[in-house]
Amino acid sequence: MQSLSILIAEADGKISELLATNLRTHFRDIRVVRGLSELREKLTQNEEPYAVIVDLELVNFQELHEICGRYRKAPVICTHRLADEEMWVAALAAGAVDCCAPNDIAGILRAACGTRLWRPTAKAA
Repeated sequence: MQSLSILIAEADGKISELLATNLRTHFRDIRVVRGLSELREKLTQNEEPYAVIVDLELVNFQELHEICGRYRKAPVICTHRLADEEMWVAALAAGAVDCCAPNDIAGILRAACGTRLWRPTAKAA
């Protein structure tokens, strides 16, 4: 089984880079995409296992539902700077595996690690 790669789609480029930096040691490949159309394009053209981190400021719940339904092998973890319980419930109802604040690296890792596709990448000492 392959290691999981991550696609990051955040409204704020600084948050994208911060997530990429903090997740780099945990995943085989990290790609930052700049919007919904680029996210769809990457998911469509790649057959390797991806998890998706998507900012709810970039997609609405209808679009989230469509992404989760169309790309079932790609677990989706939502982020929002003001993530709350209501947003979490709506994100899960749309098909996401979790909804976290973008600085909740532990929560994002737990959500990604809970997928069957993920396995830690062995690092050379």
